[in-house]
Amino acid sequence: MEYFSGLLDTSSVVLSPEYLQLADVLAQQDHGRWGNALLQLGWKQGARFDPVRQTHPHLMPFEALPEEVKANKRRTFLDNFKLVLAMGYRLDSHPAEATPEPGANTTPSPPLQVPQLAGENSPANIRLASLVALRNELMVVHFSAG
Repeated sequence: MEYFSGLLDTSSVVLSPEYLQLADVLAQQDHGRWGNALLQLGWKQGARFDPVRQTHPHLMPFEALPEEVKANKRRTFLDNFKLVLAMGYRLDSHPAEATPEPGANTTPSPPLQVPQLAGENSPANIRLASLVALRNELMVVHFSAG
């Protein structure tokens, strides 16, 4: 049974080593942003997730996370890279040297605003804010059909 129809099949997409390296960097950056946001709100590392005591077991440097957790974080970015490639786009690692295609929209996208999903200091909002900040920072990466 499929819960979501219309998903693109990315099973045939093969990622180059550059995408694997980029996924690792993005996973580390995303985890760092998320962790810093929680620390600023008074959260601390704890054996269990506890929103009342504000503890989270993964509130530690990326390198210290269990390998399974690091792999899940990387997989999120790898899955998104596969989707982008399956849609006919590619990431250009040299945006300063890239020449826009004729008629291409070269106007930068406006920064995203962070919607509130739950309580202001909820992990879901902190995670979303972290991802939105990363997206806004990465707007210098150019996507072009290819």
